[in-house]
Amino acid sequence: MAVIVVGDITETQNIIDLIKTYFERQPRGMPQHLEFPLPKHTEPRLIAHVDSALVKWRMSVVYVTFMFEKEGWKCVNDVFINIQRMLLQKVILGRLKKRFSSMSKPKQLQYSRDDSHMYTIYVVSVECEGYETNKVLETFLVEIARMRVHGIKENELSEGKDFCLCIPKGRYLNHHDRSSEQLRRTYTSHFVYNEADFSPKLEAQLMIALTKRINMELIKNFCEMQFAASNLSVIIFQSKTFVTQEEMKRSLQKITDFEKEGSFPSWSDEEMEGLTNLIQEMEIESGKIVERLEHFDIGAVELILSNGMQVTYQCTKNDDKVVLRGFSYGGLSEVTETDILSCSYSSVIGQIIWLYSSKNLPMIRDKVNFAIEVDEYKRAFCVNFDSSDIELALQILYLLFTSDLEPEEEEFQALIEDLKIRLSPAHQQPADVLIDTVKEINSGKSCYYKAPVAEDMSNIDATKAWQYFQNCFRDPSSFRVILVGNLDTASVNSLLSRYLGGIPRPHRPIMKFQRGKLTTAPFHFPPTVIKEEVSLAVGSGNGMYTCISFPLRFNNQTLEEDLLLLIILRNLLKVKVTQVLRHEKGIAYNVDVDTFNPNGDWSCSGSKPGTINFNLLIKDNDAAQMAVDAVVHEIEQLKEVGPSQNLVQHVLDRRPSLEEEERNTSLMNQMLQAYGSNLYAGNIDQSYKILRDMNRRAWDLFNADVAKSTLKRMLPYPCQEQHTIVNLRC
Repeated sequence: MAVIVVGDITETQNIIDLIKTYFERQPRGMPQHLEFPLPKHTEPRLIAHVDSALVKWRMSVVYVTFMFEKEGWKCVNDVFINIQRMLLQKVILGRLKKRFSSMSKPKQLQYSRDDSHMYTIYVVSVECEGYETNKVLETFLVEIARMRVHGIKENELSEGKDFCLCIPKGRYLNHHDRSSEQLRRTYTSHFVYNEADFSPKLEAQLMIALTKRINMELIKNFCEMQFAASNLSVIIFQSKTFVTQEEMKRSLQKITDFEKEGSFPSWSDEEMEGLTNLIQEMEIESGKIVERLEHFDIGAVELILSNGMQVTYQCTKNDDKVVLRGFSYGGLSEVTETDILSCSYSSVIGQIIWLYSSKNLPMIRDKVNFAIEVDEYKRAFCVNFDSSDIELALQILYLLFTSDLEPEEEEFQALIEDLKIRLSPAHQQPADVLIDTVKEINSGKSCYYKAPVAEDMSNIDATKAWQYFQNCFRDPSSFRVILVGNLDTASVNSLLSRYLGGIPRPHRPIMKFQRGKLTTAPFHFPPTVIKEEVSLAVGSGNGMYTCISFPLRFNNQTLEEDLLLLIILRNLLKVKVTQVLRHEKGIAYNVDVDTFNPNGDWSCSGSKPGTINFNLLIKDNDAAQMAVDAVVHEIEQLKEVGPSQNLVQHVLDRRPSLEEEERNTSLMNQMLQAYGSNLYAGNIDQSYKILRDMNRRAWDLFNADVAKSTLKRMLPYPCQEQHTIVNLRC
């Protein structure tokens, strides 16, 4: 028997005594592990199933699963096997995405992994048109057979190893943030299943050393073993019969015969030439750099391009992803109330139309992660990519600004129907429903913060939403783009000039707004206590989500310092509330604290509204009010008495390390804060350094008195009389 206790425990002897009291007299005996081995099969399992409940008519979903017996991390070789499996997963998913993107309509692959004590199962699924079901099935089988015959290519091995090397580095950097649940699972696997429990540093060193040992010969042998027929099952769900089980067997036999004959060419001979080069040939009239300014103290370079776009890049030596952010002021707050409903869905509708406008874009997303957002005060995009894919990332941005698409009315109608399904109660995620409802209530039911519901879809003008989206990303002269990462300084200027500088500037300004003169979207936190109950159509029986929100007030004179202090105070409040609700009262499974700033236009005069939200997962409905009362009480205590020295020290111990502050994402956040700060007046070097020094002072000077006075100044008094509560029954 193993008794595992993980948590924020100050007196361990009390826990040991309790364990002895309850478990010491348990009779000794050999542990009995119940094992239920799955029956082996020498050929792939093939199942065709008709499911009339499928949402979309004339469509199929093809599921391919690989099942492996799980050995656990009992020795170094087990770790080596796990790394090779991760590498092969990345390669096969990449190949399938390239293959499916060449079909008539882009296909979105989904990937998941399920673990038990004895087995690990990897599931790859793809949704397709019914008439393409058999083609999708054969594509799966061909690519799996091709890897058995030929293995993988040198460049795939190199990319896969780079991917595997990033994982242990990321885990090591985040090892201080391991939750109690993660530690409990790790110790359970160690004591119950004899799996090794490495220290974060040793695990990172081991995985890096083993990854570097992988070579072409090893991976070829591993492909033959891992993609054996005994590991594979295929299940097809169809809205009606497009493929029968007999047809599946014939397809399998055909591909098996080809494999025995050696008829499969290697991936590079047949596919790589046309599909790996995702960069499209374009006739672009390259722009020019009209102004260049170097900031040596912060390692940044500012450019002004000939089309008016402002670009800043900061070169680092980090191996993590290059991060790119672009933004322009002016958003939904400038839209009239009659158009706000349609325009608020512009980023969702626009991204879907734009994404599927090019057959290459779904495949590109595997290499370049990008997202587009239009909120109340900004239009923005964010892109993450490897430094070798910078040209691909910049080409995506060029297409965003220059694509001139005109979808048919039928496409708009299909899109609206799809959104109705996504927003139906049965398909919504509890966390999304909670966040949207909280925003709407905290804003005083403002139409600019209305929670999305399926019923709204009948009132949306999709054409208007699409036109608004196109106007949002049309004028390059209003945008600032920032890049942070390991960039090749010899080529970055020419690439920026070609793709970003080559975006045509319209004859007249489109959506040209000044940061200090934006229209304010109505946001009025309720003056009293508001309580709202929300229920999901399909309950999970996993307790209740509760969000308790309080208004925050900032003032221009102390705004920058307050925003930095708020980051530290959020950590303090999370630790304190977790200690009370989880460890003392035992009524909350999880506690999180976040803040919301509804007013991005910080340069206006007067006080700034905001909210601080306590997101709780409560064990049952009866405990919800008890949790609310406890949170309100603890905040009042902190305002009146202040935090204990132990609590303050606990928060200070979580101060980001120098290594964490030098990550690309952290450096990007610092750049965005410097450009978005009231301190910025055209000199990024100055605002960047002032904010950096302010942040250091905030951590250095933080103590119980600072926490007490800041909470008094920011939060309402008393908190019992002004807050909102949203309970989501799930």
